[in-house]
Amino acid sequence: MWKACQKNIEQMIESEFADWKHTITNIEISNSEETYNKFLKSEQQLMQLLFFVSLICILICIFGFVSVVSLACEERRKEIAVRKVHGATASNILLTSSMRHPKAPSRSLSHTTY
Repeated sequence: MWKACQKNIEQMIESEFADWKHTITNIEISNSEETYNKFLKSEQQLMQLLFFVSLICILICIFGFVSVVSLACEERRKEIAVRKVHGATASNILLTSSMRHPKAPSRSLSHTTY
């Protein structure tokens, strides 16, 4: 609908200002939606770039976590084998392995001193 309206407006301008044609070289008619979409195009490209970079960062984090876990398992391979021989279940082994890594201390704003 806008394209037809735009074409009608251009034809009216050409017919009304035919004698001014040599001085008026370029008249551009656009609605606010077209102008807004032009401005948004760069924003949308930036959003796509940030999404792609975020995915790469998440993949790097996953690979890092997997490598840390596999390194910890490799370092404790003999210990895990001994525990299995003595009858430990997989949940017991995971529990003892997770207890070796202390949790990060939680700090609340009320206990913070400056």
